[in-house]
Amino acid sequence: FYRELIMMDMALAKNIFSLDIPILTVLAEDDAIINNDAMVKWHEKLKTSDKTLKLFTGCCHFLPFQENVDEIVSFIADWIKIRTRHR
Repeated sequence: FYRELIMMDMALAKNIFSLDIPILTVLAEDDAIINNDAMVKWHEKLKTSDKTLKLFTGCCHFLPFQENVDEIVSFIADWIKIRTRHR
């Protein structure tokens, strides 16, 4: 099982820049683990016609434990709803 997950992850990483699917990149402004500048550059390289970059200000790495978790969840849920409404 884990081998298949690793293989799938490698295939996705190799092909992510050629996919044309909706992609949401969510970042925490005060993240001490993720390099936000590198993630912004990664996001900008995506060729998809529907990509969204959202930076939550005043947040640390683990977004589900932030004070504004309701705002975070609502944003993500709305993003998904908009893209699945007419399918």
